[in-house]
Amino acid sequence: EHSRIFYFENGCQPEVFVASADWMPRNFFRRIEVVFPIEDGVLRDRIINEVLAVSLADNTKARLLQSDGSYRHLRAAKGEAARRSQTEFIALANIEDSGKARSNRRKSKYPQVKLVLRPSAADKKKR
Repeated sequence: EHSRIFYFENGCQPEVFVASADWMPRNFFRRIEVVFPIEDGVLRDRIINEVLAVSLADNTKARLLQSDGSYRHLRAAKGEAARRSQTEFIALANIEDSGKARSNRRKSKYPQVKLVLRPSAADKKKR
């Protein structure tokens, strides 16, 4: 899946918005969708520096929109480590979910967020 985060900056004033769906005709004409601002500065900074930074560093599955409307597949430069954002997000979620020490994941200036298991995953853990 892909994020529904919109980041704008004008005069060093960052603005972040999160949307409920892709901006596609089927979502605009068949449903009601919402886009809302992230006004909390700490949360806005975390979205920019943790979520968007990982997504924008993806050089494995990312595509770059060209001026003619086509997409170019991004590749890791020679000598550059391959990065896939979804894999990094899954690894981060698994580390937090498994209860491993915070020192095992990259350092963050933000408070740790405890993820809640999906009901189906929680049922499997009980077995």
